[in-house]
Amino acid sequence: MPATVIVGAQWGDEGKGKIVDLLAQHSDLVCRYQGGPNAGHTIIADGETYKFKHMPSGILWGKECVLGAGLVVDPGVFVEELDDLEARGISTESVRLSGNAHLIMPWHVALDGASERRLGKLQIGTTRRGIGPAYADKSTRLGIRVQDLFDAKILRQKIEVALAEKNLWLERVYETEPFDLETVAGQYEGYAQRLRPYVADTSLYVDTALRDGKRASTNDVYLEGARARPNLEVRGDAHAAVRVNDALKLFRQAPSLGGVESLVSLPLHTSHRHMSAEERASAGIADTLVRLAVGIEDEADLWADLEHALAQT
Repeated sequence: MPATVIVGAQWGDEGKGKIVDLLAQHSDLVCRYQGGPNAGHTIIADGETYKFKHMPSGILWGKECVLGAGLVVDPGVFVEELDDLEARGISTESVRLSGNAHLIMPWHVALDGASERRLGKLQIGTTRRGIGPAYADKSTRLGIRVQDLFDAKILRQKIEVALAEKNLWLERVYETEPFDLETVAGQYEGYAQRLRPYVADTSLYVDTALRDGKRASTNDVYLEGARARPNLEVRGDAHAAVRVNDALKLFRQAPSLGGVESLVSLPLHTSHRHMSAEERASAGIADTLVRLAVGIEDEADLWADLEHALAQT
């Protein structure tokens, strides 16, 4: 079964959450494969507004939802999302969280904010949620993963090693308060029991779904990405303002994956939709949905639905 990847091709806020919500009605599995608790996807369903920061949009349709190893997860934010959904009567039993996903730690948030303040007028404009510093630690092998929550000894060791470096930066470079090992360890050990029921081998889970679907000749796996404008990637020309995670990487690997056959790209930012087609054209702003590859049944009806959904944004 082919999978469909959904990304944005502008600077964000293209309506990805709404499109995933629309497509999720016809899927069995909706996955988030990269990113962190950014501004979030806003969905309005049955008169209620939901702002998902980690949660795949398919949760409102009762679909199987996967948070993959490519994410950086703030456990406090994720637990709040789980609690909010359950308080509204929406089951979260179908959620699967990769044990290999990296955690956003308190020092990531502190360093993100301190770095922006220090830059002053030159600041990048991050969301100050610690996403960039968490991905940096992942690359420098200093990160802490979801699975580490379930071994108190390993968790404390990794926190201690990280704090030996991070507290120096916080105190000597940014002149702000350091973090206490026992306080942080106690806080994150507390997340273990709440998150344990959701942790799974998501790679195997998704691979099984793709293989089973291929035998059934269906197309019911959607991969929910983030903005994917090429110059916003780490290797792109807008380096200072780049995303620290690569939304297009999965699609580039499609031939080797043998599963990704279509990419829904949403180029039109919501702030541009008040402009006329002529104004958008003169400004060089994309005006339509872009199909980089095709592998969707009832294609004409689907794209008509997507255009309609964007028009209502």
